Amino acid sequence: LPAAAFSAGPVLLGEAPLTVDFVDESPNSPTTWNWDFGDGGNSTDQNPSHTYYNYGLKTVSLTVDEPNGTATEVLKNLVMVTADTLRFEPISTQPNTEVVIPVYLDNKYLVSSIMLPFKIRRPDGSIPSYPSYIRFDSASTVGLRTENWDQVKAIYFDPYGQRFTYSLLPNTTTPGSNYLQPDTGAILNLYFHIGTSPGNETLIIEDTVLSGREMKLGSIYSDYVPVMVPGQLTVAICDRGDADFSGSINILDVTYIINYLYKGGPEPDLYCADANATGMINILDVTYIINYLYKGGPPPPP
Repeated sequence: LPAAAFSAGPVLLGEAPLTVDFVDESPNSPTTWNWDFGDGGNSTDQNPSHTYYNYGLKTVSLTVDEPNGTATEVLKNLVMVTADTLRFEPISTQPNTEVVIPVYLDNKYLVSSIMLPFKIRRPDGSIPSYPSYIRFDSASTVGLRTENWDQVKAIYFDPYGQRFTYSLLPNTTTPGSNYLQPDTGAILNLYFHIGTSPGNETLIIEDTVLSGREMKLGSIYSDYVPVMVPGQLTVAICDRGDADFSGSINILDVTYIINYLYKGGPEPDLYCADANATGMINILDVTYIINYLYKGGPPPPP
């Protein structure tokens, strides 16, 4: 009987672009090969490589002509190309406040579990102090896409090291009954108390590996790692635009910035003087404040 066979690898799961090598293993010395890669691509090479650029499950087939006739092998859902993104919402706040940081997931497949390890660090990698400065209190799914999931557990909680892991699982008594449908939206709210800040700074919330657990999504096909977008928690002891740190935004802030830029005046705090939130202090910040104060322009962003 005619027979077709092939193997593929070395990686069959990952984000686009994903290149897969295919090897003909048909036993009867075929003379022609016709590959269908499941995304509209094809090849007549014996051992081709193919790059996938769009997410989805890809069914691959190989049809060969050999001495005994024509044969086809089909491997269903052989390749899984992912394009899922998990991100922490950037938040700006001031000392001695309570803040909520939403975690958003854009998933392309049914999700059956979420493993979420994260840590909080300064840009230089140092750990913000606990509990006097940053205190992570709890997490909640109320009102979110995962509200009906049964288990939301903190399985790693290291407040002094600012490292945490949450495990989220749906209804475990009836598997599949409330898997997370492909969509975009918040899956978890993180609750923080912000205490006494050493000054204006932006903290980074990023993924990590804790006790061998990495950030991962479970699906009915395979577990996989989403693209992670770190969050930023900006703690400011002044309002943006309050260059002279007086507690209000007025024409004196314009004077303060001009004195710094052109007259050798003292350097203001970057966050306070960067009225238009570009990451630098220049004459455009002066223009922004004047527009806000006298021309109906928007207030400085958080």
